[in-house]
Amino acid sequence: MLIVSDVILQPSSLQLTTTRSGTRIYTVEVDAYRSLPVNIFVVIAGSRSAPEYRALVDVGSERPACFQQITAGLQQLETKYGEKISLQTLDRIILTHEHPDHIGGLPRLREQTRAPLAAHPLAAESIEAPLAAQQRSLASQEATYRWMGLPEDILAPWRATQGRPILPAGLEVADLLEGASSMLDGLFRVTHVPGHAAGQVALRVDEVLLTADHLLPGSLPPLWPERVRSFLGLGHYLDALERVRHLQGIELTLPSHGQPLENSEERIEVIRRKIGRKLERVVQQVEEHPGQTIFELSRALYPEQPLSRARLLLSQTAALVEYLEQKNFLVESYGTEEAAHWSRGPAAGQPLV
Repeated sequence: MLIVSDVILQPSSLQLTTTRSGTRIYTVEVDAYRSLPVNIFVVIAGSRSAPEYRALVDVGSERPACFQQITAGLQQLETKYGEKISLQTLDRIILTHEHPDHIGGLPRLREQTRAPLAAHPLAAESIEAPLAAQQRSLASQEATYRWMGLPEDILAPWRATQGRPILPAGLEVADLLEGASSMLDGLFRVTHVPGHAAGQVALRVDEVLLTADHLLPGSLPPLWPERVRSFLGLGHYLDALERVRHLQGIELTLPSHGQPLENSEERIEVIRRKIGRKLERVVQQVEEHPGQTIFELSRALYPEQPLSRARLLLSQTAALVEYLEQKNFLVESYGTEEAAHWSRGPAAGQPLV
């Protein structure tokens, strides 16, 4: 347990899951940001006194407090559970996807461990060349905001809040988790689950599935349209939900935010119905007010939202509209400006999801 400035920094919670083979998965909840807890996972195979394999799944954010909570969590594994583990004894670090609350802590960890990194190739781009990845992302977001019809008086302050790259410098990813499904270290069955992040993966250990941000217990993950980056968007998200649904023998799902899910199929059905209702609202709004931009649609669907939430809802609306266009429920047209205007497409009457 670490004490910094007289404040005890320890994980918000620590839970043990033991799989049928005896592999131990510890869920360590840490504060990636002040209002965003995130679960990282410590996976250990072999005896407690002489483990054969020790992996850390995700590393939290760049905040010093987050790193200290991870370190304190590893210390608790030894004092409470008798595990012989530290940052120095890790055999592997796996990054589920390329968002800052999952990879931002890498530079601090790299000072303590040389454990090889593993990530999907699309996530590895942000890890190995973070500045180039950020520059591509900002350019793509700028074009997408204009496609959405975001007014300049709103876009300018949003543009001004763009921060630094997720990592200050690139780090080598030793192993790429390629293909729709692959194995890592003879222990993890890896499944690509894009949509929320292009390079997101789910990790299966025996009957337990670590779903990162793909399958969450209480909310949908934030979504951007695919025009921002390949493998983003609602279509990829729904396809990956079906991929997870068809995994046989999953008895417990451990998400990166929130509590475990014992029935992932039931949760997937709830998510699909929720998405269906959101799509219906968009289609209805377009039918009643054809010719609106995505910005106007978002404002009409979600009026008087605080700025932070308005940005998330705008990107979600864009992902919904893009999906409806891909399925021919909506069609876009352009005037003299860069923004697209939307009207009803030829696929009326067909199921939305």
